[in-house]
Amino acid sequence: MNNCDSCHDGIIALGKHGTHVPTNNDCSQCHQTTGFIPASFDHTGIVDNCQSCHNGVFALGKTTTHIPTSLDCGVCHNTVGFIPATFDHSTVTSSTRCDSCHGVTATGKDAKINPAHLPTSLDCRACHTTATFVGGTWAHDSTAIGVCKNCHSTTGGATPQPTVGHISTDLQCDVCHITAAWLPTSFSHAPTGNYPGDHRRAPTCTACHGSIVTTPFVYPSPTYAPFCAACHAGNFSRQSDHIGGSNGTVEQNKNCGSSGCHSVTDSSF
Repeated sequence: MNNCDSCHDGIIALGKHGTHVPTNNDCSQCHQTTGFIPASFDHTGIVDNCQSCHNGVFALGKTTTHIPTSLDCGVCHNTVGFIPATFDHSTVTSSTRCDSCHGVTATGKDAKINPAHLPTSLDCRACHTTATFVGGTWAHDSTAIGVCKNCHSTTGGATPQPTVGHISTDLQCDVCHITAAWLPTSFSHAPTGNYPGDHRRAPTCTACHGSIVTTPFVYPSPTYAPFCAACHAGNFSRQSDHIGGSNGTVEQNKNCGSSGCHSVTDSSF
C-alpha cells in the first residue's frame, strides 16, 4: 500500500529513471501495482512553476508549434488537461501583432474557408477583439477607396455584395455608396463631364449605357462626343432647315441645340 521504494530503488526492483518527475512521494501516489503505465499525477496544491516538470523531459512540455511564450503553463492550461486552453491577452501589448501568433501557432484567418477571410495585411486587432473573432468590425480608411470589390464580391467574401437586380457595372461601390451604410445611394455625373443633365426627363442608365455601366463611358456614337449626336446620331434625318439643307450631315448638325431649334428641356425634341 505504501513504501514502494523500499524495494523499487533501482537495485532490488525497477526504480525511478533519470528522467522521472522529481518527487519524494511514494510510487503508489501515481502508479499502481499492475504496472507503472499508465500513471496519474495529483496536481493538488500546484499553482505555478509547471514547467519545472513539464519541460519535455520529466513530463510533456510545449510542442514545436506551441505559441511562443515564457509564461507558466497554468496561465492558459489547467491540471485536468492541456485541452481546452485559455489565453489571457491582457499581457499582449499593442506593439505585438496578433498575426505573429494567429496564423502561425494559433488560429488565424487562413483557417476561415466559408466564406473566406477578407484579403488584408492589417493586423487582427483592426477588426477583432481579444474576446472573440466573431462579430469583427471593419473600419474603412483611405486605403479602402476605389478597391471595394476586392472584398465586396463573391471572391472577396465581404458582405453585403451587389444584390440580384443591381445594375451591372465595373464601377467601384464607393462611386454610389458610402462606407457608413449602403443606403441611401447616390450617383452624380461629374459636372465637368458630358452628361446632358438638363434633359426634361433624365434618361435611364441603360438608355445610354446599355446593359452594363462601364468607365469610362462609351457613347453609342463616340465620334460626335460630347455633342448631342453622340447619343442621337440615329435620330438624325435630313431636313431643309438643318445646316446644309437636305444634304446636311450628322457632323454638321451634331450640336442639336446650337441652332435654336431643339431644346433638351422641351417635352418634345
